Amino acid sequence: MRSTSLVVAGIAALVATSAVAADLPGRKSAPAVVPQLTAVGPWTGFYAGLNAGYEFGSKTRSNASGTITNTNNNDGFIGGVQGGYDQQFGNVVAGVALDFNLTNASKTYSTVKQTFDGEATARARLGYLVMPSTLTYATAGVAAGRFESQVSGVTDTKTHVGYVVGAGAEHRYTKNIASFVEYRYTDFGQSSYNKGTASEKDISTNEVRAGVNYRF
Repeated sequence: MRSTSLVVAGIAALVATSAVAADLPGRKSAPAVVPQLTAVGPWTGFYAGLNAGYEFGSKTRSNASGTITNTNNNDGFIGGVQGGYDQQFGNVVAGVALDFNLTNASKTYSTVKQTFDGEATARARLGYLVMPSTLTYATAGVAAGRFESQVSGVTDTKTHVGYVVGAGAEHRYTKNIASFVEYRYTDFGQSSYNKGTASEKDISTNEVRAGVNYRF
């Protein structure tokens, strides 16, 4: 009887211990860490970078009397440096931009060779953030281009000043690194070359370019 009582008491103690353990809160594993997407930072600040692309130039040329007129295309690669400053207002980003570019665009026909050496622009930019890291924008401003005309061995070089308009998109991968693609149309007006023996008019370029910026 004594042995039976001890067995019964042991079973009862085991059952009671199990019941208490069942009532205690279970030990839970730590919640999984879910990566959070964060913005790359504000767009306010200075930036500088490099760009490269292709330009499609168009020139209408006539002689001094206007009796001979022809149009030719001066196409070529273009590349250079740019910099600027942006200020962010919510989803709107406004700023100013400068760039300087060289090109190998030229055209030769008969005794005439025309060359577009390079350009510099000063522009305003106004954009909208379609995502925290992606800016779409329009740009417009003043452009100056250096052109050279050779007619029958006589060389004449001039700087044309006109206007530039365009649009593009810029994407930031990190706080400091961004890339962009851009289209621009530039009208350089007209001027007389080679001591009045030839006149260049309706000088314009269409440019498609891409580049990288470092944002400070």
